[in-house]
Amino acid sequence: DPSNAAAYNNLGIALKESGQTGEAISCFQKAIELNPELFASYYNLGTVYKEKGQLDEAASYYQKFLELNPVSAAAYNSLGLVFQEKGEFDRAVGCYRKALEFNPSDAAIYNNLGTALKEKGQIDEALTCFEKSLEIDPNDTALNQIFEISYIILKNGDLTRGWSLYWKFNDSYWQKRIPDKRMWDACDIRGLTILLQSDAGFGDTVQFVRYAPMIAERGARVILNCQRELISLLQSVEGLERVIEKIQRSEFDIFIPIRRLPLVFRTTIETIPANIPYIRPNPVMVQKWKDKIRHDTADLKLGLVWAAGHDDRNRSYPLDLFSPLAGLENTTFYSLQVGLHASDAKNPPEGMKIVDHTEELKDFSETAALIENLDLIVSVDTVVAHVAGALGKPVWTLLPFIADSRWLSDREDSPWYPTMKLFRQPSPCDWKSVISRVGENLQALINGDISYLSAS
Repeated sequence: DPSNAAAYNNLGIALKESGQTGEAISCFQKAIELNPELFASYYNLGTVYKEKGQLDEAASYYQKFLELNPVSAAAYNSLGLVFQEKGEFDRAVGCYRKALEFNPSDAAIYNNLGTALKEKGQIDEALTCFEKSLEIDPNDTALNQIFEISYIILKNGDLTRGWSLYWKFNDSYWQKRIPDKRMWDACDIRGLTILLQSDAGFGDTVQFVRYAPMIAERGARVILNCQRELISLLQSVEGLERVIEKIQRSEFDIFIPIRRLPLVFRTTIETIPANIPYIRPNPVMVQKWKDKIRHDTADLKLGLVWAAGHDDRNRSYPLDLFSPLAGLENTTFYSLQVGLHASDAKNPPEGMKIVDHTEELKDFSETAALIENLDLIVSVDTVVAHVAGALGKPVWTLLPFIADSRWLSDREDSPWYPTMKLFRQPSPCDWKSVISRVGENLQALINGDISYLSAS
């Protein structure tokens, strides 16, 4: 029966499942040619094109499906996912809300709506959606929802509740990883050796190592197990007996992932241990860098970082966007950019001179020593911003529209780093506005207004 549209649709499904995408598309299109009202084929075409990354085509076919079947929660949800992937969050939110009209008990749709609202910056509404999703389905989607909810709670400044919720599902991971040792939960540790275990990126380690003196005050010997590049720098932290990259389990009695420390100490915004500097660079290295840049007579020596690690596009931007700063008088820019984008310094924006010694920055001790000789650091959200803040140096941190929860919401200052000033995107991907504000603040600073150095 060569005129059987349903058979073509079913054959298309079988071909799609076997990976024969092109043949599947042909079958779905043939089904529609034979029966233009066979709405299932429109949906299937939308799904195929979505999986291929052809989002405009996917949206078009989902919309055609909804013209024929306007009460499909699944189709509205799928269309919402397409818009979300395209960054069209308002349209995505509209689709998810429409989907919930037809299926108000679908946890996945609430989850998707929460994610889209979070991207729009509507944090409280997003939290409500994630909580509703978790209420409907506490099993299959629980882990993702708990993480999303904890992120929002932390961003809203409720550190105790946020960290408690975050570690509700992360504790088990670490207990399985080190099964023969107890994870510290604020119990008495006098006379014990406690291992602080780095459990995330460089910046997290620098941010939370500040708790080491508080642990030592409880009578424990404190060992930090962290990334090799940080070892020499963090040896200066008070309270640390040793800083190492690898450790035998016989060398410690109890352990704690370093990001769990705010929870153990019941940290609130008001009680963040923010005594700076809590990291001190090697004085010999500081003198070396002082001698190296002694010839620079500029009024403002500015360290610059424009890209985060792992090529994180949300937290990074092209060096060319700094071009409005090229004309600043009596200012020398020093590249602190290492890794994938370090070579960008060799092709700076026209008129901008960037001094690049990054080939000599073999670890963060060298970076910290150079920072100590600069007047101001301007950095994206990456480890250099943390190091500068921990050193007590003025640092301006450039944040994306949806920033990490550690930077909270709607603040120009950071309670973690008293000398830090935050510059936030007013809308997604709007780095130009950020650089414009940085330029205005730098000009005011050059004109002698030192109040622009930090937000506090």
